Amino acid sequence: MGTVSDTPRPPLTTTTSIWPAATIALVGIALLATFLIVDWVTARPVVTRSGPAPVVVGGLAVERPLVAGLAYCDQPLEVPHDLVSGFVFPVGTAPRPGSNTLNLGAGDFDCVEQLATTHATSGEVLGFYRAHLPALGWSLFSTSPSPTGHPQYLFQRSSNDGFYWEIGVTVLATPAGRVRWSFTLFQNSQTV
Repeated sequence: MGTVSDTPRPPLTTTTSIWPAATIALVGIALLATFLIVDWVTARPVVTRSGPAPVVVGGLAVERPLVAGLAYCDQPLEVPHDLVSGFVFPVGTAPRPGSNTLNLGAGDFDCVEQLATTHATSGEVLGFYRAHLPALGWSLFSTSPSPTGHPQYLFQRSSNDGFYWEIGVTVLATPAGRVRWSFTLFQNSQTV
């Protein structure tokens, strides 16, 4: 056994390197920079339509200004502003009793307006929407009859809120000289 010396000696030195931790941080920064560059290179800007609304020649004219009671579904707290372009109505359209907002905040937004258009046929009302909504960014995806057998057109558009929205125009009845129909706006939280 060796002798123990009482003479003071400096402590043993141990060095801890910071390079392993710095390497992990540098790799993380490099990956973040790579993904930011890839995102910047491949990103497509959102195209928004500006300027006046397109003019559709022929058929029923657009009701301007909107008659009081139309655009019941235009509820600013629920409906994104970029969808308001779809709230167009043919001349001679008036609200009917029975418009309501289904779900009232529980689930997807769903609003139904009951309307009547005078001096028009059901084909002219449907043709009005077939001409105007695609020009405003809505795509027609169904011309099948409604579940009750009434003529119906369904249009769809993505919005800046991240959801698809649908407009449904359903002819309900055609008494002499006028068309009773419904305008439905529906938020579709699932893709179609």
